[in-house]
Amino acid sequence: MVELANKLNSEYKISFLSLYDYKPYIKFKGNYFTLDAKKEYPLYHFPLKIIQYIFRAFKIYQICRKNKFDVIVGSLEETNIPILLSKIIFKNTCKIILSIHVNPKIYLKNPIKKFIIRKTYPLAETVVAVSGGQKSVLETDFNLKNTALIYNLFDEKEIIKKSFEIIPKDEEILFNENTYITVSRLVQSKKIDKLLLLFKKIQNENKRLIILGDGPEKDHLLNIIKENSMEKNVFLLGHKNNPYPYISKAKTFILTSESEAFGMVLVESLILGTPVISTDCEFGPREIIAPELDIMEKITYPYAAKNGILLDKEDPLKNFEQLEELTSNLKKPLKTEHLDRFYSKNIYKSWERIITK
Repeated sequence: MVELANKLNSEYKISFLSLYDYKPYIKFKGNYFTLDAKKEYPLYHFPLKIIQYIFRAFKIYQICRKNKFDVIVGSLEETNIPILLSKIIFKNTCKIILSIHVNPKIYLKNPIKKFIIRKTYPLAETVVAVSGGQKSVLETDFNLKNTALIYNLFDEKEIIKKSFEIIPKDEEILFNENTYITVSRLVQSKKIDKLLLLFKKIQNENKRLIILGDGPEKDHLLNIIKENSMEKNVFLLGHKNNPYPYISKAKTFILTSESEAFGMVLVESLILGTPVISTDCEFGPREIIAPELDIMEKITYPYAAKNGILLDKEDPLKNFEQLEELTSNLKKPLKTEHLDRFYSKNIYKSWERIITK
């Protein structure tokens, strides 16, 4: 959202309002405001949570009134609900646009959250989903009639520019024509353990797997690597502020998540001309890799598409022999004309239409 705000700032007077005080970390060109939140009450402390929401709603109303804002765009559930309450309780006159950056199905598990969203989100002018799958769930399970699809904004020129940065020589020598890569938080939901089992099946002395990222699963993953004697083929290089030089050098990018709101790193990989293999998880990978498929269409795995390969979310090794053949046929560099729908100029125009209508 910061990148979008900076682009809009060239033609509109944009301010940034954060829930927590992130000013030292945000490179933003306009005015900066913060609710300076210190503590989150979980929803099971319902009375305290409601009081917290109302308090934040009042602060949002005050900021909007004092600065005479015309439009407010929310991007987190913890801010979306107070923004809407500022309209319901305090009669905030700003046009309200909400954006969803998580899998909305997580809210279905909590009847209170589901109820709040179903009752408040219709009061927004527009609820923006970053994937078609998200949009479908919002319409079907939350009965929202005010949704719109706008993909995450990608600055393709900046991504390509950053991909030319030099990486350390001791890391560069790990890459060859058969190097696979993933970039991920090392947490259970990303299923890096499944990726290691998949790589164990396809590895030989020439194939390598680079894992960029940190997280609580690191020690567990190192144990899997050691137990399966993959130390010479699999390398955990930690978190990288700029992963693009690594992605651009790899033969293929692999994603094995059980759930994604969109899967931005898949688009970033394709922008760099690196083919992708991904589990067909909710949401995003299917729209990115195989846009010719309907979101709910049943397919046989592995599914080869123009931009890469889709794997069964529950069993990535399904029909392994076919997968190995398809993987060997992935070629670089990919043509990127079909990625226009993700590029900054088109995303910017979509946001501008919603904000100004």
